Amino acid sequence: MLDKFFKLSIVIFVTAIFFSNSFAEESVKELIDKGVEYANASKFDDALIEFNKAIKLDPNNAHSYYNRAIVLISKGEIDDAILDYNKAIEIDPQDTDFYINRGIAYNNKNDYERAIADFSRALMFNPNYAPAYSNRGNVYLSKGNYDKVILDCNKAIKLDPKYADAYVNRGAAYNAKRKHDQAIADFNKAIQLNPNIATVYYNRAATYYYKRQYQKSWADVHKAQELGFQINAQFLEDLKKASGKDK
Repeated sequence: MLDKFFKLSIVIFVTAIFFSNSFAEESVKELIDKGVEYANASKFDDALIEFNKAIKLDPNNAHSYYNRAIVLISKGEIDDAILDYNKAIEIDPQDTDFYINRGIAYNNKNDYERAIADFSRALMFNPNYAPAYSNRGNVYLSKGNYDKVILDCNKAIKLDPKYADAYVNRGAAYNAKRKHDQAIADFNKAIQLNPNIATVYYNRAATYYYKRQYQKSWADVHKAQELGFQINAQFLEDLKKASGKDK
């Protein structure tokens, strides 16, 4: 009846840091910076041009591939993005962000085992990295392993109590286990930390629906819609019937 509850961590464009004073290295940095600027402005084709130039100038710069992969993800070209993440990891196999973002790409393809492997590998290099735990918890959520979701999100929250995504994922797991009050507490905390995550309002709306608190459910539906979230049509129909209201 309802969409899967999920919230992936925001992928951040990373500008490479160079220590060489050579003209070539400085030029690559400028190209990457320009590509990131285009990407942040959603000018993805222009961003690709700059990252392609950077790769042609220095085919051994991991961040050029990494940033190009993020743009490809934004364009829906997940398989090509994974190839770029692979190349970035080949060049620099100890950068945790490379594994995190490739794991997100695998999760988007429903390739859960590879996603879990990447998040676990990131934790090998940095066992105190909250996004790795939260994202791995998100994959366990997709697999229906709710106890593992809660364990991973507990670790993420312990490491970073202000990491909103971990509360969203843990709340979704509590909701799936019918622990609705705990779910709402987590969704409330996520909203307190970041009031602009549309999915958390939808998740909380569904939880209020299960608790038959339909007025609160409608309020969260409207907030999610204001933030651009497409509400599941069947959920809306069920809420209308249960509440006796159209909105």
